Amino acid sequence: MDLPKYTHTQAAAAVKLVKYVDDEVVEHHHAADDVLRVFFRKHKKYGSRDRRFYTDLVYSWFRWRGWIKDAERSEWMRRCAVAGLLDAPEWHPALQAMVQDLKKPLKEPEPMGSLSLAAKGQRIQAMFHMDKPPTIADAFPDWVSQHVREHQRLTGLQHHGAIWLRSRPETHQKLLGALDNEKAAYTIHPLLPHAICTYDRTAVTRLRQKLSHLFELQNLSSQCVGHVCDPRDDEHWWDCCAGSGGKSIHLADLVKTGQIMASDCRLSIMDELSRRVKPYKGGKINMRLVDVIHDEPLGIQFDGVLIDAPCTGIGTWGRNADARWRTGEAQLQKVLIAQQKILECASTRVKPGGALVYSVCTLTHDETHDMIDAFLDNHPHFKLQALVNPATGETTDDPLWLLPDDMDGDAMFIARMINTNDPT
Repeated sequence: MDLPKYTHTQAAAAVKLVKYVDDEVVEHHHAADDVLRVFFRKHKKYGSRDRRFYTDLVYSWFRWRGWIKDAERSEWMRRCAVAGLLDAPEWHPALQAMVQDLKKPLKEPEPMGSLSLAAKGQRIQAMFHMDKPPTIADAFPDWVSQHVREHQRLTGLQHHGAIWLRSRPETHQKLLGALDNEKAAYTIHPLLPHAICTYDRTAVTRLRQKLSHLFELQNLSSQCVGHVCDPRDDEHWWDCCAGSGGKSIHLADLVKTGQIMASDCRLSIMDELSRRVKPYKGGKINMRLVDVIHDEPLGIQFDGVLIDAPCTGIGTWGRNADARWRTGEAQLQKVLIAQQKILECASTRVKPGGALVYSVCTLTHDETHDMIDAFLDNHPHFKLQALVNPATGETTDDPLWLLPDDMDGDAMFIARMINTNDPT
């Protein structure tokens, strides 16, 4: 099949970009989206279609890098073509050009986006003449398989997942109307009426530019954290690792006369936190710069404390595929120390009878069950509380695992504990 000359130029440029971003991520630990943002700002000649193809190929590369990084090391175009085929639901002209321009033809090249993980592994084995198909663990750095005991849980991280919006109570119908106007296909979660799922990135980008006040961009698993907190209308909660404030805003939407204190220890993130919670200033949300570990304990106690703790972020590696190649075991050890100290310090601010909710978007047992088990052993007055999975309605006596294959989103671990100390 003869392709226009520009598709071959586009293919060559895409491979060059993948090589560049790979170096920036793996060697210099820069986030791929930051690298791409700077690159496209410098190279304005690339239109929206070029940018979309290049971006998709970059993230396909990082998603499947572990399977193909050591195969045919001499030809980057071959590996990039295979990475693109692994995710592609159908042929893209530039992807066809890559395959045509290979020095050595691929064996039966076809888009594999609709194939199962096992079928993809078999195709990769044949393409690269491997002794056996690659496993799901091979798609990640070696240290990950040592700390994620159930390797099958990693399978949900091999695709991007849906985009989840959370409508505000007062703007729900307006948001649905805006999505309809964009002709964006969407579904509303059957149990969480303000959780809206779509795959239309272009429509969401346009809505964020002109109608961002109608919704929060918040993954379903993150929304579930707020529902597990389940604050009463008049309660006072502390989101002690608030980050950019998504969960604080959700808590504020769930209370009527209650108050939310949103704090973080990073001065650099307070501007974004301030921007997002601006509609609540002087109202439900109060902001404070607080280092939970090193600052003097706050002089007040709360009906509930949410610890959305710093973690390895493995649960987000479906949509942030490059993060797996710039996160190492040393970072795991660092966050384990932080998690233990934050639990120790923040738990002292929970009133007797109050709730302590611990959440991390990861899959390691070190940061999840092991962390909570150790905390409960050392703090017997805190007891695990049975939970209802907000996304399914199912009840569990254990902490809650939300997995990408079940949620079409990020992985999340959530534990809710009650301070059983006598108020007197």
